[in-house]
Amino acid sequence: MKIIVKKPHDKFCIEEIENNVKEIQKVIGGYFECVPYGKNLIVMDEDGKFKNYEPNITVMHYGTLVGTIFFCGSNSSGMTDVDIEDFEKVTGIKVAK
Repeated sequence: MKIIVKKPHDKFCIEEIENNVKEIQKVIGGYFECVPYGKNLIVMDEDGKFKNYEPNITVMHYGTLVGTIFFCGSNSSGMTDVDIEDFEKVTGIKVAK
C-alpha cells in the first residue's frame, strides 16, 4: 500500500508498506486510529498524546497530531493507496512521486 508518512521534524515522504495491522502499527508505533481527511485517511497512534510523542502537525478540526502519522486512501474494503492528488490539493503540499 502506498502511503505518505510524516514524522515529527521531517518532510512528508511516500513509502510502500504491506496492508496489514502489524505493518501499520510498526509505522506509527502502536494501536492506531483513522480520521477522514479529504478523500484520504490520517492514521496515527491512538495513544500518542498519552505516550508523550512529539508534536507533528496541526490539522484543522483535529488539532495537533503527535508522533509519526501517515495518509492513505480508503474504500469499502479498508485502507488503500493514498490519493496523492487529493493530498496535495487539500494540504497544498507537494510530495515527490
